[in-house]
Amino acid sequence: MIFVTRAMIFWVSIITSLGLLALAVHYWMQVRAECAVFSRRWFMSWVFRGVVVPMGVWIYLNLGQTPMMPPLLRQIEVMRSATNWGEALAAQACMGLMVLMILWSAITFAWFVAGMLSAARNDDDILMVGIVWSPAVLPVCVGLFFTFGWAGVVLGAALGLGAFAQYALTVIDTRLPEPRYGGAIGKLKMGKYAEAEMSIVTELEKCETHFEGWLLLAEIYALHFHDLAEAERTIHELCQQPETGLSEISIALHRLADWQLKLRNDTEAAQRTLQDICTRMPGTHLDKMARHRINQLAGGNPGYDEQHQPRVVAMPKTALPLNATADHLATAAERELAQRAADACIEKLQQDPKDHAAREKLARIFAEELRQVDLALEQMELLLEMPEQPPGKTEEWLSLLAHWLIRYRNDREQGMKLLRRIIEEFPRSPQAFEAQRRVSLMEMEERARRRKEQAGGATLAAQEG
Repeated sequence: MIFVTRAMIFWVSIITSLGLLALAVHYWMQVRAECAVFSRRWFMSWVFRGVVVPMGVWIYLNLGQTPMMPPLLRQIEVMRSATNWGEALAAQACMGLMVLMILWSAITFAWFVAGMLSAARNDDDILMVGIVWSPAVLPVCVGLFFTFGWAGVVLGAALGLGAFAQYALTVIDTRLPEPRYGGAIGKLKMGKYAEAEMSIVTELEKCETHFEGWLLLAEIYALHFHDLAEAERTIHELCQQPETGLSEISIALHRLADWQLKLRNDTEAAQRTLQDICTRMPGTHLDKMARHRINQLAGGNPGYDEQHQPRVVAMPKTALPLNATADHLATAAERELAQRAADACIEKLQQDPKDHAAREKLARIFAEELRQVDLALEQMELLLEMPEQPPGKTEEWLSLLAHWLIRYRNDREQGMKLLRRIIEEFPRSPQAFEAQRRVSLMEMEERARRRKEQAGGATLAAQEG
């Protein structure tokens, strides 16, 4: 009967210890994905310091091999005198291992919970749930206390902390806060470029690999500080980050090529930048787009230079205020020159229907010189539907289309829709700032017109009365 009791104690101790160790390993494998501090090296060190070393000390203190150091537990001494030394050693190891593993697992689970709370963005919610449900563990601890004593209380705490760790793993949110650049864009609109740069850097501290923030920072260096070298360095560092995807790398390098052409008119540097895309992404559609643009820079597209060179005048030369009429009539000689220019554009388009520059020039001639607005609008719609549009051209074409609708068609409603589309889809473009100004002006004119009508109606009613 005594042998059966010892065997039961032995197996219960082994199964309990291994079960707690397996549970700790299970939770550790999940927690380390959320908290980098719980690395493999940390866990192995903690097992050695928390289990192996204390277990060795426990066995040594209970060996009782010298009269000066008897076993700490009297039960061990009784078993040692009644049986052989091996059974006594197994008994002391089983007793100590189970108690030690219960205490070690409780500390480990508490450590996991504390680490997850420190790393989680929703730590308040997790902690509140733990506080609310912690009284449910008390009956279990009380029952284990009357069954196993204080070791049972520790076992109950370990099981409760393990359940809390499981809950925390299911709801934990360790995502980095998303940077927001609204304040920086507002400072850019007011011309406070240094403050905008500092605002972007502050936001990037929340997520050091955020693509949009680094691209916006490079844009400030290039377009506002006119420091193209710093912009190039920023773009190349952004492309070296492992978190930057291939499509994002392509966008960044195309943007850099735009700045090299716009600020320095350096075609060779732009070609080298685009060649970097081909080297990084051979055989992809991004590679094909980059090679197509390189061919354009090399002279493959006769309308490329006209398309990418800065325009001397931003708006059409015959542009009038929004409230002006289109009563200006060109002379016969001017109309003849305009018709010849239109015919030349049509010949170019017959050879290359994808010639953006020729089609845009044809639309301008139709609208502003020949007053054939329907044909101009048709050409603009074809431009907007064409694939592989040059960067920055879509918002320019939409702005031009809105201008013609308002000026020549007096279609203010449709023009306002296009202007608001520019503001929503291209918020940081110069066309968006101009569109916002025009929308505000038109809204002010509309409010003034309504007030005038109301005042006129009130005056008429007073006269009739």
